[in-house]
Amino acid sequence: MSLITTNPTALKFFLTEDIYSLKNDEALETTATANIGQEIPTAIAATPEERPSFDFLGENDKFVLFLCNNENHKFFSAEAMEALNGILSAKKLELKDVSIVNLAKYPTALFKDLKSFFACSKLVLFGIPPQQIGLPAFGGNELHTHENVKILASYSMEEMLSDISKKRTFWNVMKNL
Repeated sequence: MSLITTNPTALKFFLTEDIYSLKNDEALETTATANIGQEIPTAIAATPEERPSFDFLGENDKFVLFLCNNENHKFFSAEAMEALNGILSAKKLELKDVSIVNLAKYPTALFKDLKSFFACSKLVLFGIPPQQIGLPAFGGNELHTHENVKILASYSMEEMLSDISKKRTFWNVMKNL
């Protein structure tokens, strides 16, 4: 006795699960046919939107994001990194509490992508105009809130290392962040 059949009534007993055919990176249209020739409406499988990914330093435990734009270093120079560690220490934070991203590697990154990826509640821009990541133009060295994220746009770390007054101006706002 053979189990091979093309009888629609018999097939409905053998094929009780939905069957889908998927191809990579394409929207698919699948049409199924019920046992008495009834057509089931076409369903379109949407491809998931590609989320940007970022190379970052830190572990983001406290959802604080620091952005720099440094062509010459992976993140900061050794001097700037030492200064940043001093800032973190003064704020009772550690490197594992924050994330540091070098936007030189991501020139088209937008605030919405960064916020989605890091779920940040605080953002510090070192030498980066807010408009570069799609934010409104904010005054420098002032706290602003955008989409429930506290934002501080300030000088680059290199500028602060060479000018103590810029460092002081930054710190007076940073301690309130």
